[in-house]
Amino acid sequence: MNRFILCVDDDPLIGHFLSRLLDRVDGTLVEHVVNNADALSAISARRPDLIVSDIVHIGPSGIELFDVLRADPKTASIPFVFVSGQITRDPALELRLFRKGAEAVIPKPFATEEFIACIKHILHEPSSPEIDMLLLGFESRDLDYKEDLDLESKAGRAAIAKDFIGMANVGGGTIIVGVRESMPGVFKLVGVPDDRLAFFETTRLNDLVRPYIGAAIAVSSRVISYRSHHYVFIRIPSSGDTLAMAISGHDHASLFTGRIYGRSDAARTEEVRDSLEVLQMLDRIVSNRVRRFLAGPS
Repeated sequence: MNRFILCVDDDPLIGHFLSRLLDRVDGTLVEHVVNNADALSAISARRPDLIVSDIVHIGPSGIELFDVLRADPKTASIPFVFVSGQITRDPALELRLFRKGAEAVIPKPFATEEFIACIKHILHEPSSPEIDMLLLGFESRDLDYKEDLDLESKAGRAAIAKDFIGMANVGGGTIIVGVRESMPGVFKLVGVPDDRLAFFETTRLNDLVRPYIGAAIAVSSRVISYRSHHYVFIRIPSSGDTLAMAISGHDHASLFTGRIYGRSDAARTEEVRDSLEVLQMLDRIVSNRVRRFLAGPS
């Protein structure tokens, strides 16, 4: 029988995204509900193998759901994972939830690769993080598929730099080269030709985009082989406790100095115009600074 994962989140976009991620775990049935009452109803019909819940949603909170389940011997042992933006705003909350017995506490926004690895670890499912990302089959704020990158023209390099800036500003991410979008939302693994692999070497890649982003963002690249094809994984780090900005622009790439770029929920790199998105970026920056302060001198 398939394993059953219950996802509790009242944001339809995030709930749908989490459900799609969880659905990629082999042999898993996922049900998405929006509040504690629906969650308890689903649990009474079938005991989940795992519950993934936000904290703040309609009615009683995810923490209250956790407490109810832990108080009942029939449900006390169900693994419970919290996924919430509250953790970003209150770093001490993470420790409190672990002390209460949560299996994992994941702040929003989260890294797709780390989320999948965490869930598979809890379910004792074999995991190869890079292959999992390659086979995921849909893009997100921190995952982008490309068939190839235009590294030969200035406009192409500027466009790549903009993608790097956008991902850095939402906490980092991965671009996988060698995956063709045959139609919107449908991806095919085609690989990178051997004679193109040298273009994606880490030092060369950073040198090509440095005129647009400076040395503030240093990406890394790695070639992964899967079923006789090569794929390039480009890792973009988080901008940390600051914002990544272009130091020079290019009109044809729609890259301009002085503007803030991020990644949308539709997996596009765009100029940030919405005040809520700016607030989320500032939350991440403040949280990173608080964590660094609490960690003390290295």
